[in-house]
Amino acid sequence: MRLIDSKNNGGRVLEAVLVSLFFLLVFYADFVLLKTNPMFGSGRELIDPVVSFANFEPGFRVFQYELMQHQNLLWSNLRSMGLPLLANDIQAAPLFPLTLLLFWVPADYYWNIFVVARLLLMGAGAYLLARDFLKFRSIPAAFFVLCFIYSLFVLQWMNHPWQNGLLAGIWYLYFLQLLPGSSRSPYGLKRFLVVLGLAVSVYAMVTCGFPEGAAMSAVLVVLVYTPFLASLLFTGRIRVPQFILDLVIAHAVGFALSAAQIFSIVEMLSLFEGSDKRGLYGLRQFSMKDFFPFWAENIALITGEKPSLFKDSRTYFGLIPLFFFVLGIARSAGSLLRLGYREIGALLCGVFILLKLFPFWEGFNRVVGSLPILKESYFFVYFLSIFLWGFAFFAARGVQSLLYEDRSSPGLIRYGRPLLALLSASAVIALLWMSVPAAYGMTFSQLLKNAQGYVHLIVLFLFTAAVLLALLFLRAEKMGKMRIPVGMALLSFAVLEMFVILPRDFSPLVRGITRQSTMLARDIENRGISPAEVRIQDPNGTYVSGGIATIDNGAPALLPERLFIFRRTLFDLHGGYFPVRKPYYDYSWALTSTALFPSSEIAGAPVARVWKESLLGEGGNIQIDTIRIDDKEFGGPERTVSGDQTLYLKGWAAYINEGQVAAPPVFIVFRSGDREVTLPTRRMVRQDVAQHLKNRMAIKAGFEVRIKTGLLEPGTYGITVRGLYSSKNAYFEENTNRRIIIRENTGEPEAGSTADTLHVGVTGRGFVDYDKQALPRAYLASRCFPVDHLSESVRHIADNEKFRLGDIFVEELSEAEKNLCYSVADDKPARVPITQDLGKEIQLGPVAGPGVLVLNDTYYPGWQAVDRISGEQLQIKPANIAMRALILPEDREYRIMFTYVPEWLAWARILFWAAFASLAALLFLALFRTRSTSRRIGA
Repeated sequence: MRLIDSKNNGGRVLEAVLVSLFFLLVFYADFVLLKTNPMFGSGRELIDPVVSFANFEPGFRVFQYELMQHQNLLWSNLRSMGLPLLANDIQAAPLFPLTLLLFWVPADYYWNIFVVARLLLMGAGAYLLARDFLKFRSIPAAFFVLCFIYSLFVLQWMNHPWQNGLLAGIWYLYFLQLLPGSSRSPYGLKRFLVVLGLAVSVYAMVTCGFPEGAAMSAVLVVLVYTPFLASLLFTGRIRVPQFILDLVIAHAVGFALSAAQIFSIVEMLSLFEGSDKRGLYGLRQFSMKDFFPFWAENIALITGEKPSLFKDSRTYFGLIPLFFFVLGIARSAGSLLRLGYREIGALLCGVFILLKLFPFWEGFNRVVGSLPILKESYFFVYFLSIFLWGFAFFAARGVQSLLYEDRSSPGLIRYGRPLLALLSASAVIALLWMSVPAAYGMTFSQLLKNAQGYVHLIVLFLFTAAVLLALLFLRAEKMGKMRIPVGMALLSFAVLEMFVILPRDFSPLVRGITRQSTMLARDIENRGISPAEVRIQDPNGTYVSGGIATIDNGAPALLPERLFIFRRTLFDLHGGYFPVRKPYYDYSWALTSTALFPSSEIAGAPVARVWKESLLGEGGNIQIDTIRIDDKEFGGPERTVSGDQTLYLKGWAAYINEGQVAAPPVFIVFRSGDREVTLPTRRMVRQDVAQHLKNRMAIKAGFEVRIKTGLLEPGTYGITVRGLYSSKNAYFEENTNRRIIIRENTGEPEAGSTADTLHVGVTGRGFVDYDKQALPRAYLASRCFPVDHLSESVRHIADNEKFRLGDIFVEELSEAEKNLCYSVADDKPARVPITQDLGKEIQLGPVAGPGVLVLNDTYYPGWQAVDRISGEQLQIKPANIAMRALILPEDREYRIMFTYVPEWLAWARILFWAAFASLAALLFLALFRTRSTSRRIGA
């Protein structure tokens, strides 16, 4: 109850904020000062495409646009052919408290401010827990924050909503540990504030944007809170009925406030293709040989290479925290009979991690891995905080025992404190000496001689200085008065050590993205194209401006099964078709409606680059295995083409280094004399390469590139492949025997050309591809075919020879509707204008029946279609796997309006306002009780 009852309440909170702010400014000063952006890593792509700027930036922009322009949080037609914001944009966490508080921040600065606020709140909450729950003094509590929060470097995962779950879990645990004390007091304002804090924490966990993050926090709370609750029950320091009442009220209010989020996710999961088809990760186990390098790299620093899968969420706590961790373990082992709830909770975290990592007990993993959320969770990423809690506790325990425990301490530690410290330091060195060969394939002495050796020497120097200072403090009786200076010096050594080893290679903050999208919107408006019928695709995700945004966001959080099958059918089975038109280069945009059409007509944007270094012909496997011009195979080493054809190149590049396969960026270079045009290639999955190399990491080794030959000046071009050595920060090239001769195109474009490429100069090097023949977003089908099942629709669409644009395959038709469907036989689809798009409401212009109306937005429960002229409600049919179709049976004019009113919406609203009413009633009762108590005391 210190936060609420203590007279020094403000001082304790201020102390927590200052400690967290200090660490934040030391380690992340550049993005606190808006100089760098934590959204981007050191490379163009993030390690996990699901957790990338191509997902988060679009998610926030769509959320911001819908909230500001449409006052809408239910549905957005701007992404993935339209999906519910609360489910598909869950990783942007639209209802998370921090997101709601900061939604007004300009998009160019939002992620900096959001991450700073989250780190600050996590650090402050962890400090208060260390002081009030774990009973640490100030300096040990600062060590706890350092190890638990600020040793966690998540460069590529900096904006992952998993951290939202951790933040919510920290404050949930804080208010939960206050609850037993507050429930012993008469109901009043102080008790209400604890219940309110717990309710808001529950709400934040549910809306964190990542169910695995909430599950991880729940597991952590169970492990560390259960011993505390057991100790309260054993000693009788808890009023069980009042405690349970407050607990139930807080959780009921929290769940009711987040009812819309819960209902939307449950609905999406019910439409989601099951985990049995996606693969399970919760049962993943690691052998000691896998874990040893992970441990060694954490305590010894990586050799300059970037983290790889699972290691991207590593810790960088250095040798000094490890020394105190070993010391804390030793001091706790010296008083086994006096272990309290704090030590037991930390030990439970360690036991959980050991059982999760190693097959000591197969049944444990079988049980844990079968739980609904945990079975799809990567361990190192989503459960790392459980490991960090145990490590941070014993590290802080070691600091506290060093500075504050004296000869009155029990057991073995009474006479051997310096010896124990020396043995702990020796254990760190021994562990380091043994594990470095497993991590690096070299001895520790060899490691010190590499290019990063000076960093290792600094770490060793700081570690030695900290150990010597600790031993000096233990040996000198008079230095007991120097606890605070010695503690501050040790903390400074640890901070300096982590400052040296903690990566800080964020990208410079990129501003002006909103301005670029605004210029695109203005260009579209000048061409008379309705924003409601157009989406823009750019390489980095979604830019929202004037109602325009991309459809494909790279990696949506969840997809309903129909949309997943739709994408899978078109990408994997169809080969040359995409649900939306995609750009292929860094500096190009594609503008189209949602449609099915060949992807071979995309235009590219050549980019001239300046290279630091070329290492010709050195290392690696690199190959171009497909060269086509206008979808025809390249006949020989040389080909003369006109300036209006499409050149397509596909190959793979896998670089072998110590048994590891990587896929660094690959570029195609066209050289003609001193002229050079360099095109960054698009990554692609090459399963054949993976099988050939027998390495699962090789699936990212494929690349492809398309370019309009009209973008190359007339001349003879040799084709070169350029790759990148990530570790050397240098490029190498491999020449091919292919040559392309470009002749000047003097003729007119062919009739019926599917692409109209115009240079709009948005960045001075951008191209916009206007596809004139893409299907409109809303149209009357040219041919209609009734189908009985989803699989039949998939089979027909996958038939490349028979399927043509404008075909529609409709399910769930009656006999009369089937007859009308068969009667549709037009030459081409007829566009239907969209007069208004408000996300959850779409109005169409006049359309003449009879016919089959198609809206290229996702078929999803909750949508209703009404004819505004007659007031008649029309049944929406699933069509072309994942789209919506309406049968218009009468020979008259229709004016259709689609509205999104899910069945759960009414219940969500009732629960939300009921929760608010409950909180208002509780607050009124608390104020009334507090005032009555004050009057009685005054009387």
